[in-house]
Amino acid sequence: MSAAATRMARRAKENRIRAACLLAAFMAQGLVAPVMGLSTDRDQPIEIEADFVEIEDALGVAVYRGNVIVTQGTIRFTGNLLTVTYTPGKEIKEFLLEGQPAHFKQRPDNEDKDIEGESLNMRYEVQKDLVHLIEKAKVTQRGQIYTGHRAIYDRRRNILTAYRAEPGEVGTSGQPISADQGRVRIIIPPQARDEPAKKPKKSK
Repeated sequence: MSAAATRMARRAKENRIRAACLLAAFMAQGLVAPVMGLSTDRDQPIEIEADFVEIEDALGVAVYRGNVIVTQGTIRFTGNLLTVTYTPGKEIKEFLLEGQPAHFKQRPDNEDKDIEGESLNMRYEVQKDLVHLIEKAKVTQRGQIYTGHRAIYDRRRNILTAYRAEPGEVGTSGQPISADQGRVRIIIPPQARDEPAKKPKKSK
């Protein structure tokens, strides 16, 4: 092998090692995956529906109860109880959605299927375009399933990050979360294989 070829082989090996180290670093903190949301959704108004609403204007807080539905463009949240916090300018700052579980879905650009997510609680930071899935988080995209104790969906950068539960962390039920329940997992379905064309039967 020539000296040039040896250098190229060594450089390729170093790149593979560097990539493996970066992946290990990501997995140590959680799972990071690209998630593409519809780019025009953040420019749409937010609409909220519920069976009951209580507004404390002086505190800048509104509480919605019963069959709660929140929509903004193609993104849709559903749950049982919604607490909305407003800015002094009466714009929505963030909301906390509770459910059994709470759900969201969004249609990505150039896709015919929605991204779907669920967790016991969800927090949406409107100004930062961050959706926090808290406890028993699950996100499905293109048949791939991401699960973890919690996850953050960055709508602005189109990135999903899933995290395991911290040691000794307690869930909403008041019970400690087991190490197995809090781990990050990804399920990637096998690619569909093209079946060989059937030979036509010979006539007798």
